[in-house]
Amino acid sequence: MNLTSREGFERAWNRELGCPEQREDGIVDTVWDAITDSDTFGSNWGAKKYGVPQGVLRFRNAFWWGWNKTGVKVKNILGDKVPVLIVYREHDKTVNSTPGTVPFLSVPDLYKAIPGTRELMFKVACSGHQLQWEEPAAAHLHRLSRKWLKHTAVDGHTTGRFEMDEDGDYTPVP
Repeated sequence: MNLTSREGFERAWNRELGCPEQREDGIVDTVWDAITDSDTFGSNWGAKKYGVPQGVLRFRNAFWWGWNKTGVKVKNILGDKVPVLIVYREHDKTVNSTPGTVPFLSVPDLYKAIPGTRELMFKVACSGHQLQWEEPAAAHLHRLSRKWLKHTAVDGHTTGRFEMDEDGDYTPVP
């Protein structure tokens, strides 16, 4: 398990801001309150302010052994029996690391390694790892997810790479 403070959470999110209105004012406090409200243990940990613990965000350790370029090829299941939708973020430094770093992960490389033909990938503009709390990117994530879960397709597409702009319009990547 990993732990971070509210300040650490905000610092990590700040590193992935690439557009002026990517994050709504006050959203860090709103998200932090939701995190501590939903974690009775973590909310009682961390540095104290006025004698009250400020809470921590607890999150799992990343295990890169299963979802990597080698793991996606096991038994040729992904992209065929199990269709894949990947939505990744333009400014996400959490799951798109710099070559040479350990662990190294490249979402586009992972997509290319999936053996099947039923695989879609959308790169969402002006978004970071916290896309689910960023506007308008969160709305685009929900729309893509809803279509994929209902139809195993997005607007008739079952395969391909796309770049999505801030308005939610997308174009194929050659």
